[in-house]
Amino acid sequence: MSGSDTPKELSPKRQRMMDMILSLGGLKEEQAIPPSKVNEAIDNLKKELSPLVDDIIAFPDLYFTKFLSTAKKVDIVSEIKDNGVLKDAITNLEETIAISTTDALQDLLKSLTDTLESSESARDEKDAFTEALQEVTSKLDNDPEAALYLLQQNLNITTRYGQPPCHVECPAGVRTQRFVNLTRDRRFDE
Repeated sequence: MSGSDTPKELSPKRQRMMDMILSLGGLKEEQAIPPSKVNEAIDNLKKELSPLVDDIIAFPDLYFTKFLSTAKKVDIVSEIKDNGVLKDAITNLEETIAISTTDALQDLLKSLTDTLESSESARDEKDAFTEALQEVTSKLDNDPEAALYLLQQNLNITTRYGQPPCHVECPAGVRTQRFVNLTRDRRFDE
């Protein structure tokens, strides 16, 4: 005989599955949990989770507010030297703000945008100053007084006596510094 008298023990996995089926209401559809009990259980779960929903929704804004306050204290935005990184960050923040707007993200975006603008304006000033210095150095060997005059113009420096009336040669044939000295001593009349 095949041993049908002795009940066969179920494997642990099969036993867990049978326990779950029995806890849900048995093997027959008629014995399953009624929809009213399922709806009641869902309503109870919603009531238990509703206090947490506000905290979950407020979390991103709170997180970015804390991050922004710390970033401002440390001045982390000024440490970013690569304009490409700033542009990528601004693009990503704009996409994020299009999805969900928070005040902290708006402030962070403004901070990044201001930093990018100041960085670009500083780069433009540096480029202009570099060009001016190259012009001064090109004239330095041939005409040092003209180079000095250009340098003073680019740096917005005036001499103690103001700018001389001419930067290379005065109409009377007197060199610039000598003209200034004669004018200072009141010994030069045009």
